[in-house]
Amino acid sequence: MDKKILFAHNYAYLRGGSEKVCFDEMKILEAHGVFVDSISVNDATSIRMNGAVANNISEPTTVDRLANLFWNRKSRAMLDRILNGKVDYDILHAHNIYGRLSHSLVSVAKKHGLKVVVTLHDMKYVCPHYTALNNNNLCSDCSGGRFYKASINKCHKDSYVASTLISFELYFLYYSGLLSLVDEFISPSKFLIDYYKKSGFPFNINYIPNFLPDMEKPNLKNEEIDKGYYLYVGRLSYEKGVMTLLKAFKKNRRKLIIIGDGP
Repeated sequence: MDKKILFAHNYAYLRGGSEKVCFDEMKILEAHGVFVDSISVNDATSIRMNGAVANNISEPTTVDRLANLFWNRKSRAMLDRILNGKVDYDILHAHNIYGRLSHSLVSVAKKHGLKVVVTLHDMKYVCPHYTALNNNNLCSDCSGGRFYKASINKCHKDSYVASTLISFELYFLYYSGLLSLVDEFISPSKFLIDYYKKSGFPFNINYIPNFLPDMEKPNLKNEEIDKGYYLYVGRLSYEKGVMTLLKAFKKNRRKLIIIGDGP
């Protein structure tokens, strides 16, 4: 029997790498005859696939943004309506849903008997701020469930209040049992899996690397391929380590080309 998969992601437009992975997965599955659909937040262009139209909830108000850290009633109600509809879905595949769609989706998916898969794109489930960086250094202060450390360190927006809120968010996810309802966690990075394990993440994580879509390989000789430079392609933000990369190339004779956009 063909599976029917409902994807959940906070953003319905190409905002960064996690959206790119999510959208490409949908395209590949659809190309192989799998029925896919999505649920997201309607604050930009909807995801529209052949035969599938995004189900987008309204953009959150200021009050909603605070509540959605823990529980988004609108997205839960929409998913409930979707799962009571004509399509008999088998899997809810969540990418980044924290803070906007929220993990309220997980509870309603399990109520309807769906398997729940979550792809990890960052350190969020063991680091309230998600980057695991403190003063640009890899940090493990919150390992072992010591999420209050994020508040002490003012990890989010350099604010005690904002950092305390995201600390409570993680405590809620664990103590509510929502994370234990997830059937499979997926990581595209072995480093990410290792960091999660060292931080005391209690659930198993499966390694499935990200992929590139099929591309025609140019018929080039080796001397034509090696142009003597390295290439970085990605978002330009501090957690990507671009400054570290620049420092590494400071005394390197090879050329570094950087392609990207960001803050």
